[in-house]
Amino acid sequence: MVRAPIHRLILSILISLLLFSSLAFGETGQPRVLVIQVEDSINPVSAKYVSEQIQGAQGDFDLIVLQLNTPGGGDRSMRKIIQEISLSQVPVVVYVYPPGSRAASAGTFIAYAAHFAVMAPGTNIGAAHPVTIGEQPDDVSMEKITNDAVSFIVSLAEKNHRNKEWAEKAVRESASLSAEEALKEKVINFIASDLTELFHQLDGKTVSLNGRDIVLNLKNPEIVTSEPGIWYRFLSVIADPNIAYILLVIGLYALIAEVYHPTVVAGVIGAICLIVAFFALEALSINIAGLLLMFVAVVLFILEIKTPGFGILGAGGIVAFVLGSLMLFSPSGFKPSLTTGLSVWLVAGFTGLSAIFFFIVIAAAIRARSKPRVPLGLEALPGKTGTASSDLDPTGTVFVDGSYWRARSASGTIRKGERIKVTGMEEMELIVEKED
Repeated sequence: MVRAPIHRLILSILISLLLFSSLAFGETGQPRVLVIQVEDSINPVSAKYVSEQIQGAQGDFDLIVLQLNTPGGGDRSMRKIIQEISLSQVPVVVYVYPPGSRAASAGTFIAYAAHFAVMAPGTNIGAAHPVTIGEQPDDVSMEKITNDAVSFIVSLAEKNHRNKEWAEKAVRESASLSAEEALKEKVINFIASDLTELFHQLDGKTVSLNGRDIVLNLKNPEIVTSEPGIWYRFLSVIADPNIAYILLVIGLYALIAEVYHPTVVAGVIGAICLIVAFFALEALSINIAGLLLMFVAVVLFILEIKTPGFGILGAGGIVAFVLGSLMLFSPSGFKPSLTTGLSVWLVAGFTGLSAIFFFIVIAAAIRARSKPRVPLGLEALPGKTGTASSDLDPTGTVFVDGSYWRARSASGTIRKGERIKVTGMEEMELIVEKED
């Protein structure tokens, strides 16, 4: 009767010691850091990748480092990343790295949204004036867009105690700073040449995260690096408006080729290019009217080939093609750009190819129509001469006008090799007689 309580007491003490040991080990365990690498434009694909990584790091890591090198990108994608950073229960550091990298345009907003902003020597930040893809807004609308961007970045600067005056200047005047200047202007928190120096400077710092203070312990951290896989890299490439446009045009031209001269190759290539292009266009939020105009151009091109109208349908197709291309995205001037839209040179090049192609088709159609009509087939054979290629008694075969024909002798037997003359025809059979 006495042993049972003693056994229970000893068991309780052992369980308590085990729990205490587990807690102590958890508190003094090795810190874990997730490094997310983004070396591309801020587009729907990169936004999805970063969001998934931040969400997956919750509860498993002590720090998230977003290693950034970007020329900028779309507003919606940028805001999606910033939202994930704001909701994260793990501190997020934006680290502009390696040397020579930049956090331009949308990258500046993301750096301001991070709990800590750090740059490597030889990097730059800024040039955050908004640009638009699609129809160009008027001055009043553009002013509204700019003011909205200014208020957004200023709110991020106030939240994370950064220079809000320069933030506004970066948006309104496209101002840019080097790493040293950014540190002096209190745009960033530190300059670090590598991750080791970054962890050393952040170790022991306190960050306020959703109403609670967290002291960073970054001594000898376990580093887990996350790089976009092949699939993400592929999707990121086709999310470029210029690549999406090229795929769309190749698919449309392959569709025309399939109608004009049916082949399995053209159909397969066209289907693949159009499917991939539609995926990219959906991610880029294109102008539907522009896409419909491009399909109207294809219909007009096909009608011009099938029923030549001396260029009227082809000219209409070229006009629809140019207008559709310009409405699909905003031309970026003389260079393709991931942040401003479609290259005007790309549109001009494909328009020129279309004009040359249909000029050749139309010229051929005009030449064909200008030639005198020549009777073809059986109608042209009566009166022609040839040779019996077999005995006709009364039927057999003859060689007339470069082809072999079934024939029937009109009178008597005609021997193989004798000369014959076509006198008439019945259905697909020639009526012949010996040549005088």
